Amino acid sequence: MNRDLIEQRRRQRAQFLDRLYDEVDADVSTFVSAWEVATAIGIGEADARRVLEYFAEKGFVHVDDHRAGTVRLTAAGLDHIEDSR
Repeated sequence: MNRDLIEQRRRQRAQFLDRLYDEVDADVSTFVSAWEVATAIGIGEADARRVLEYFAEKGFVHVDDHRAGTVRLTAAGLDHIEDSR
């Protein structure tokens, strides 16, 4: 796999999590559309699904509805973002 593509995906994941944190105002009980978060940072649907599944696997987001893309930040995701900022 191309190194540039790997870096692009890492940037997309970081941008997604940062934007999600801002959208929910650091609240783990607020649900939002992952698709709207992805669109706001310029990520297409296929990449958005990849990002969402990655963070669900890591336990950083809770997916309430996979089709609608309804998600919330988990405590682990919140801690990760705040530790990295």
